[in-house]
This record gives sequence, structure tokens and C-alpha cells, in this order.
Amino acid sequence: MGAMTDIEQDFIEFVADRNNETVEATRVRYEASKAYLNFGSKEFSAHGSANSQILQVFFNDQSEKSLFESYRHHAYEDMLRMLSYSFEKPATIKGYVKTLVKAVKKGDWAKITSFLSRFKKRHVNGEKKISKAEWLLGAYSAPTVLDYGCGIASLSFEMAKHSPQSKIILVDLDTVKLDFVEFRFKKHGISYEIVRIQEHNQYPELPRHTICIATDVLEHLHEPLVAYAHIRDSMEQGGVLYGNFENHKEEMFHVHADMKDVREAVAKDYDEVDRGLYQKR
Repeated sequence: MGAMTDIEQDFIEFVADRNNETVEATRVRYEASKAYLNFGSKEFSAHGSANSQILQVFFNDQSEKSLFESYRHHAYEDMLRMLSYSFEKPATIKGYVKTLVKAVKKGDWAKITSFLSRFKKRHVNGEKKISKAEWLLGAYSAPTVLDYGCGIASLSFEMAKHSPQSKIILVDLDTVKLDFVEFRFKKHGISYEIVRIQEHNQYPELPRHTICIATDVLEHLHEPLVAYAHIRDSMEQGGVLYGNFENHKEEMFHVHADMKDVREAVAKDYDEVDRGLYQKR
């Protein structure tokens, strides 16, 4: 078993604390789980999809209530999948070519141009790669960051580490994932506020903020325009929204796969300043 990532270490401590057991005992069981089925593998993804299909008689996306219950049930498996985002995945020429071919097939010329520009900077000009957190922080020295649908909040955590004066607002369903995020932010002394989405209030009002992270979240909502309006109305003038508002594959839990209405709403209120980055007018 390879070396643990920082977030895996924090996760093991969280589970140990939650189960009132030693860190070493939790580590042994975590490594056994990971060895049985790597959380970042295609097999793990297929297992998750099969589990969702089998249990759809109990947990499905047909209503706000059933969707909420489904996410609470699948949160444990989902959290393991999200941990895999921290696993080292070395860049390869094959990977670059695969990304480029996929963009060409879709006719996504904006993505192709952006990809080739980044490739030239890193592999031709030898420029240092800028992390997504640094890119989002831009000129802000102490922003308030709203992480909407934060999951395990890897990006907002990294932003807080780059800019310790930042305040992070974590918004997500009230599940074990949010419990872990709170544990992790407390452990590292990061200033945060939590907005727990409850079954009786699935589209809460939001605190004022400068930057909003809303990637791969609105397509999971029955009323994405309501959530979007709350994000827009609570954002400071000139603030920035980071998100992916492209259409998504129609499958379980993609309850709003066609994102055209969201894109139109964003276009009315924001100027696109970079791929996936929008500034409020």
C-alpha cells in the first residue's frame, strides 16, 4: 500500500474519532477496503452505479424527499470515491491525447484552445503549473468563499491554505461528508461556516460571499434555478462564480441534465472571464 495522502490521513482520524477506536485500527480497515476495490477505479464506479440501480426501489431521484434520502444513504460510498481525487495520477501523453480527441469529437473549440494553451505553457515554455485554488483566488487577498455542494471540500480547503485570511462557507446536504469536512477544517484551524441543507429546507438563503464554487452540483437539483438565484443574490458585485454548466449525461441523480436554462441565467448576470469562471456584473 502506497503512502497516504493528507486528506486520507485526516479521514482516518475522523473515522477513528467517530467510532471511538484507535487511529491504527481504523487505518488497517481503511487499507483493507482500499485494497479490495480501489476507490478511484472503474470497478468502484461500476459498483456504485450497480448499487444505485439495485436500491432504486428504496432510493431514487423522483422527488425532493426521495432524492434527499438517496444522497444520505449513498454518502459513505460517495465519500470514498471523492477521497480518490487526491490519489496521484501522473500526466501522460496518452492522457493528453485522449482529452484532446474527446474535445474534438464534441467540437468544443473553446476547450481545445484552452487545453493547447496550457499544454504549451507547461511543456514547451516550461512554466510552473498554477493550482486551481491559486487561479480562483486571483487578486483576492481575503475573500469569502462559498462552496456550494462542497462534498469533501478539497478545493475550498486548498484555497484556505493558500489564503489563511479567507473565510469559507460550506454548503451541502446534512450527511456524514459534511461531518468529515467540519472535522477537517477544525483540525487545521481554518475559519469556516456551515450551511446544512435539510430535508425541510433544501434551498436555503445564503451568506454574502465573494467567490462561489458550484461545480457539478446544479444538475443534481430538481430546482437548480432557485439555488442559482440564491447564489447570485448573495454574491458581492464583481464576485466570481466557478462552475460547469454544460449538459450532463441523462442518468440517475442527474435530475436536471439539460442545463440550458441555467446557462441562460448565468449569461444574463455574469461575464465569462475564463473557461468555467464568471464575474458578476
